[in-house]
Amino acid sequence: MHMHTLIVAVALLAVGGGCKSKKEMPAASAEPAQSIGAPEEEADPSQPVQQMPPKLGGDSVWFAMERTPCFGTCPAYKLLIMPNGSATYIGRRFAPREGIYTGKVDAATMKALGQAVEASGFSKMDDVYDRPVTDLPSTIIRFRTGGQDKQVVGRVGPPQAFKDLAKRAEELLANVEWTRVGEER
Repeated sequence: MHMHTLIVAVALLAVGGGCKSKKEMPAASAEPAQSIGAPEEEADPSQPVQQMPPKLGGDSVWFAMERTPCFGTCPAYKLLIMPNGSATYIGRRFAPREGIYTGKVDAATMKALGQAVEASGFSKMDDVYDRPVTDLPSTIIRFRTGGQDKQVVGRVGPPQAFKDLAKRAEELLANVEWTRVGEER
């Protein structure tokens, strides 16, 4: 396998976070994957593959979290919370709920979530924690407030504070009342 083909394959896995059905997998382009850093240098397999996915949730999101699929039974879902507390949950395979849901996050929960983000040192974390390995899901967290917009992709070797933040977010949002509005495509 040529090095550029290997880099493209690893980058697609890093962006996708694991297995996806053929209809979900983006078509590979003829262009080599661009990674953060010097794109013309030969890739060092001992260094992280740092391909940044697009920011979760667009320009209006306040908090977003995604858990990507793997080859096994990893729960895969995406959660988006807007500044007014309106929320969307998109549950995929093995998620606690599958399908598309809407809900409302109350002010106290949003405050506690914001405090958890701040206490974790999220703003000082690296943007990407990854290595060239296969079949590991990613956790992606994005937080926008006060003119700051930070997204962290944790797949291989994220700090414990990042893992704890993801767990705390799930705990805080466990009591949101979700209304099913559709199927995930």
